[in-house]
Formats: sequence, C-alpha cells, structure tokens
Amino acid sequence: MSGDAVGQKMGINMNGEGGSGLDWAGRGELWVRCAKVVLLMAVTFNLLLLFDFVFLGYVQYFNSDAATKNLLAQEMYESRSFFPPNWTYVNGDLMVVFGQLFVLPFLPFTSNGYSLHAMSGAVTSFLVLWSMWLAVGIANPSRWGRFVCIAVFASGISWQIAEQFYGQGGYGVVFYLACFMLYVAWRFLHAHGRKLWLWGVLMGAIMGLAFWSNAQRAAASYALPLMAAIGATLVHRACMRDLRWDSGAKRACWLVVIVLIGALLGAVLHAITISHANNVFDVGLAKWLPFSDMVRNFKFTLHGLLDILGAVPSPGGSILGFQGAYQAVRMVAGITALVLIVTGVIAGLQDRNPGLRFLATFTAFSCALFFFLQCTTTIPSMVTPEAAARYLVPSLALGLLVVFIRIFNPEAPPLYRFAALLVALVLMTSALLPSNLLSQPVTKRPVTAHTELVDALRADGLRYGYATYWNAAAPTVLSGGDVRIRQIRIADGLPRPMLHLASENWYRPKAWSGETFLALKDDELADVDLPMLASLAGEPIRTRRVGDYNVLVYAKNFAEVLPLWDDEARRPRWLKPSALSLHTVGELVRVGNADVLVTKGQPGYLHFGPYIRLEKGQYLVAFDIEVLGQAGPGVATLDVSAKAGSDVRAMGSAKRAGRQRIVLPFDLPDDASDLEFRVLTDGSSELRLYGIQLQRRNAVASKPPKP
Repeated sequence: MSGDAVGQKMGINMNGEGGSGLDWAGRGELWVRCAKVVLLMAVTFNLLLLFDFVFLGYVQYFNSDAATKNLLAQEMYESRSFFPPNWTYVNGDLMVVFGQLFVLPFLPFTSNGYSLHAMSGAVTSFLVLWSMWLAVGIANPSRWGRFVCIAVFASGISWQIAEQFYGQGGYGVVFYLACFMLYVAWRFLHAHGRKLWLWGVLMGAIMGLAFWSNAQRAAASYALPLMAAIGATLVHRACMRDLRWDSGAKRACWLVVIVLIGALLGAVLHAITISHANNVFDVGLAKWLPFSDMVRNFKFTLHGLLDILGAVPSPGGSILGFQGAYQAVRMVAGITALVLIVTGVIAGLQDRNPGLRFLATFTAFSCALFFFLQCTTTIPSMVTPEAAARYLVPSLALGLLVVFIRIFNPEAPPLYRFAALLVALVLMTSALLPSNLLSQPVTKRPVTAHTELVDALRADGLRYGYATYWNAAAPTVLSGGDVRIRQIRIADGLPRPMLHLASENWYRPKAWSGETFLALKDDELADVDLPMLASLAGEPIRTRRVGDYNVLVYAKNFAEVLPLWDDEARRPRWLKPSALSLHTVGELVRVGNADVLVTKGQPGYLHFGPYIRLEKGQYLVAFDIEVLGQAGPGVATLDVSAKAGSDVRAMGSAKRAGRQRIVLPFDLPDDASDLEFRVLTDGSSELRLYGIQLQRRNAVASKPPKP
C-alpha cells in the first residue's frame, strides 16, 4: 500500500501543505461522533437527575394531590375492591389507569409511605419516556432523534412538567396514554394478518380503559385528536388521488370502528361505575366567558405556556451573572419554541412523511382544542395562570416532539432545524434552572413543614387527627401511615369532613378511639368556634406549637360527638315520630309496631323541626304519610324550610287518599343550622305521619386553593 493510500485510509491529507491534517469528511465524522457522545452523556446525566428527583428530591414538594395514589391504593387494599365503595371521587374521574396501580402490589409487604409513591413515580416516569420513544419512532425511526427527545424531557424542562409528569404524575398518565394510542394506531394501519388483530384488540382496550376512567377527558385528549389524525390520513390519500378501497383504506375505517367501540364500551362502564360511586364536583359545567375575559385568558394562557417551558424569569431576580443570563436565554428559547411548535405542526400537516403527518395532526387538534377551551371557557381558574396551564402540558409536550423530530427532517428549512436544535440544547440543560424541581441533586434538602409536623406528632404519641386538605394526606404518607391525618374543612365554626378524594371510613367513630388532634394554621384556627367545639368535644387536654401549626389534642375522636360526621348526611336517615317530635296538633299513637303521629280534624302542624344542621348539597326528603278520608288541597302541605320557616327550600302536598310516600328534592347552597321538615294540615281529614327519610342526592365539595 502506498503512502498516499495509507494517508487516505487514515483520513490524512498527504497533498496539502500547511493543512490541518484532517480532510473535511473526517472532520464532519468526528463532530458527529462527538455530538453523539455528548447527547448520550446528557441522556445519562438527566436520567440520573430524574431518578434522584423521584426517590429523594420530590419529598420537598410532596403534596396532598400527589399522596392520593397512596391513600386510594390503601382503600382498595383494605376494601378488596377496585372501586372502594366509601371512596369519594372528583369530577367523575375514576382513575382506572393511575399511579395507585403501582402502589397496590406492594401493600402486603411494606408500609404505605413515600417509598411506594417513589416506586409509582418511577414506573410512571418510565412509561412517559418509553411511550415518547415509541411515538417519536412513528415519524423518525432514528434512535438519535429519540435520544434528543429523551434528553430534553428527562431534564424536567420546568417545575410544571417535572411535577405533572414525574412527581404527582397525573398528566404524565394522560401523555403516555396518548403516545401509546398513537403508536398502536399507527401499527394497526400498517399491520397484516394476526398482528392486525393484536393491534386492534390493544387499541380497543386502551381506548376503553381511558373512557372508563373519565369519558369527557378521554374524548378531548384521545378520541377526537386520533379521529382527526385518521381522517387526515384518508384526506391526504384523496388529495393524492389515491383514495381506493384497498387494504389501507379498509384498515383506516376499521380503526375508526375500533376507536368508537372502545370509547362506547368505556363510556358505558364509566356511567355504570360512577352511578354506584361517591362523586363530587370540583368544577361545574363549562360555560362561555365574556369576551373581555376571553382576552384576559388568552394573555394568561400565553403566560402559562411560557411557564411550562421554564421561560418566565424569576421576578426580582438579577439580570447580571450566570443565572440572569441563563434566564434570558431560557426566555428567548421558550418564545422561539412556541413559534416553532405552531409553524412546525402546520408544516407537519403537509409533510411527505406520513408518520409525521399523523403525529402532527393529532398534536394540532389537541393543541387547538385545549387552547380554545383554556381561553374561552370557565374550565381553568386563572387566579394562578401557572397552575391553570397544567391542562396544556400534554398537548405542549406533543408539540415539542414535533419540533425535535424536524431537526432530523431534511425537508425542513435549515433555519428551522438550526433554531430547533438550539432550543433542544437549551432545554436539555433545564436542571440548571433554579425553579426546576430537578435542580437540587446535591444540595442539602431542608426538613419540610410536613416532615417536622409528623416527627412532632410521633414524639407526642399522637396517631390520629385532622387538618385541612393540603396538610392532611401528604403527612399521612410521609409517616408511612404511623400518623394518620384526615382532611377537614371548617364550617359554622366546627370541623367538618371534607369528602374530596377521601374515604367516608375516615370519619366514623370506629376509625379511631383515643386521643385525637386537630392541626391548624393560625388563619384556620381563627375560623373555629372554640367554645362551641369545647361544648361538644370537651376542652383540649393539651396544646402545642409545631412550626406554623397549632396542635390541639382532645381526649376522644371528634367523630363520636360532632354533628354531620360519620356519614350522617350521606346515608338515608329516618326521622321517626317519638315523644320528642315537635307538633302543635295530633298525638303519638301506636299503629302496629310503629309510633305514628295522628291528627283527627285539627288544623295545625302535625310535625315541625327538628332544626338539624346540614351541610350544603343536594338532598331528597321523603314523607311517609296516610290520608284517611277525602284528600282536599290542604289536608297535608309538606315543606322543607330553614331560618324559622322564612327560607322554604321545597314544598309539596298530598294529592290522593291512602298511604303514600311524597318525595321532595331540595338544594342547600350553603350550610344550614336549623333545617326543619313541616307537615301542615287544615284538619279536613284524618292525617297520619309514619316517618320522614332524608338522604343526599349529590355531594358538593370544593377544593381549597393551594397555599
């Protein structure tokens, strides 16, 4: 072999004089290899940070919403039921596919503490990144394109994505289900033989589970965008004059049928299940906003999108130094990313790559739908635009995937590819951002207020008590169940059960016997009528201060003595006539085995009172009466009233003779402290009252703002 040949073999330019020694091809190959090594290092580094965050770092930010998966898993385990009969769901979200599934298998072997939450978070994180890997492969089978996406998202990007994807994990589930559906649908469209059946069954199962969990969310998050993607595929074939009734068109139509069948079966299962479950509404039916509020929401939505990208600088922070410069770069990168998402998704709709078109169509429909709802309806609460932006997290994440895929698309304009690459590089370094939850892997983690509270309660020998929502579930899980704190609200000066992602079992006397504590912050304690509480539960046997909390210890469980506890307002409740029944006419007589209030020809109230306390909600009251003789218009007038009869909530009357059950539905917009059920007669016929039954028709609860 000649010297020139050897030089060419080694990539050395033997003819150049004063050259660098490497030819341009060799330089390019070296740069590519270096870039790949750096990319793999970034993936490894960010995955290690993610692992640290899930198992150690998130303890500082652990909250009651995140703790729900542990508490629900515990109820499932103890009740031996997938849908615990005493659990209260919120907004019809049955959480069929959720993080509690990854906690439940470990409960027979270990305590239900933060370690199990971390295990669940690790599985959720894996599913998020794995589903992303599969979805990106639809449009770009290159593993390096996938590694770019993994490197970016494993960094957390911002506190919003780190919290929603890996910490709390709620919208991580929405994202990975969307990605899995995209992948399975794509494989179905290109499958043959037995694999076609396999992917079809898998598609129907995933769609059914999604609709079983929450039919409304599934329609907006999965079914409608997927139908749009399938429809766009057929439209593209028509535009290319290739719309033939061939195997491809048949598969697309069959996929539509499978999606609809899966959605229908899931929706039916959801309706059946929710009809037998306790459910409260955190948000009501979505309503249109006034136009001025739509404009305001548009501005706040843009704010929220930049916040998701970690592009909003810390208010009051210095613009000098590394952190100030880095936040400026992040802001520019975030604004650029939003522009690239819009232009990239639009371009993706027309791209020659069918996989990219499929992904871009799904993303475009999803982004447009949620952006529209965010700006024009009452669904988001814009009191905190950053928190309200959580609804947009899955859609925005899909938009970023489209942007990063186009880095490797030779048809994309060079300027777009260059800008997308710079955005990816900036977002890969998100762990450097102080506001990112993954940014503290080696710093000393302070003791949180919840951990301090748990330690103090343990030291005092206290094991059961009550606190407001944001201070109840998280400490319970952090203690591994050693200290159980149940969520309450303060109404009419007294603690009341708060059935919001909670179990009715927690508020029954049998749940705990012995010393019971009440842990409240100063503003919460100010709402308590302490003399009234003392008259019912006795004076605290001791009090102490733990950080921001006032801990009041009582000799026995509140559920034994406080009104409206032990599910009193949620179970059918009979008010039977007795010697204590209030009435102005009639008398108590024995009819068979029952005591009955009877009046014969005397006008007046056969029953009034008993002036009970009842929390706000929707109820049914049934009057069991009997009319002997003619049923005139005034023989039995029934009503539900409060405020000494001045606030009548429902009214009815007997329409016929004989024994009958008259049911009156009524609503209480606020808690009532003197509710009564009245039976008024004009004395024209004999009237008997056998009893009154009260039960809740629908629960109403509101989730408190997070402090």
